[in-house]
Amino acid sequence: MPEKNGIKAVIFDFDGVIADSKSTIYAIYRVVLAEMKKKFPLTIEEFTDVLDGNYRNFYASMGVEENEIEKANEIYKRHYMQLEKDIRPFHGVSEVLSELRKRGYKIGISSNTHEFIIRRLLAQFGFESHVDAVVGGKDINKLKPDPAQILLVMEKLGVKHTECVFIGDMEVDMLAGKAAKVAKLIAATYGYHPRERLEKFGPDAFVNNPFQILGYL
Repeated sequence: MPEKNGIKAVIFDFDGVIADSKSTIYAIYRVVLAEMKKKFPLTIEEFTDVLDGNYRNFYASMGVEENEIEKANEIYKRHYMQLEKDIRPFHGVSEVLSELRKRGYKIGISSNTHEFIIRRLLAQFGFESHVDAVVGGKDINKLKPDPAQILLVMEKLGVKHTECVFIGDMEVDMLAGKAAKVAKLIAATYGYHPRERLEKFGPDAFVNNPFQILGYL
């Protein structure tokens, strides 16, 4: 087990940190809202700006009522199965996960994306053997910025908050990481939200690509 700074586990957000999914997620939401007969007058840049990492908030901003969210989720899943092949991992993620494994770190994922989607993509990417625990948004019905997902990943990994690094790319990740009191919070600026949107949360480090993660461990 690694001893550097007492860190034993690295927990990742998924979309925007491991998976380069923005254009595909944008396309799926367009179809979902069309089927729901809701307007979606957003460019991909506007979509990224509106999206805060909590899909319930996004649906609400698009006029989807609370009692319609389950229907929207089912439509999302259906179209996701058709478009998931277009999602790729960011360049360098495979090498980073392999190196973390060599160094003895436990690896987890905490994401507002549903676990079944994450696991399908991990299999598609060939990353299943690198990841020890996955907690998705639907698994405990608590979405980031609530820290519950990260805390459950810690429990599954058998580590304390003082032994974890959390890496995220959106505002909700910064808030959840802070609330979970992780030892080190890393903001990935190559995902959905730019550095200027994340720096107000005071993360411990910024990374512009996956390879830079290794320099902070």
